[in-house]
Amino acid sequence: MRWFIKFQYSIITGIICLAIGYFCGKELDYTCFTLNDEISVVDILTLLVTIFLAIYVGHVIEKVNESSRTEKTLIISSIERLDNISRDVANNFISGKIEYQIAASGLKKIGTGIQRIKKRAEMLGWKTQDEFDEILKKHRQLRNLTTDTPSTDNNDSNEIKVKQGMIEFSSNRTREIHNEFESFYLLLFELLIKINRN
Repeated sequence: MRWFIKFQYSIITGIICLAIGYFCGKELDYTCFTLNDEISVVDILTLLVTIFLAIYVGHVIEKVNESSRTEKTLIISSIERLDNISRDVANNFISGKIEYQIAASGLKKIGTGIQRIKKRAEMLGWKTQDEFDEILKKHRQLRNLTTDTPSTDNNDSNEIKVKQGMIEFSSNRTREIHNEFESFYLLLFELLIKINRN
């Protein structure tokens, strides 16, 4: 009934226009058209039901589209937030020295953010599994790179030093971390484009 109140002026205007059109058509006698002097109740009911259904279906479709736009906007803003968080975490790592707790919590925030966005996209039925697999793979690579795993470029054992809760990276490792974060941002951007096209 709420939709009737919202569209009551449109409905009343439409009925008045139909009535004026009918009476004008009845007064003018066109030779090529034959007008019946009787108005069938079934025809009037059919016309009213058709008008009602046109308004109702239009309203339902508009609601579904609005809901989809809202969900898409929420996911896009979540991806943008994840991008900002990962850039903050990357800046901490790229400085060359970071507290172990900050490093661990930053990487955990990124992983949690990825999982949340993935769940939302799956609930909506969007086919983004491949993109999320790539992003999760890149996240694992970042996590491994920021721990004491050996560097892919150099097997120097002094790539990472941990002293009194502080992690210190060599310049080679810092460069690798920077490059991995850049490719992580690119994957997030590609996901953002795909979701925006859905």
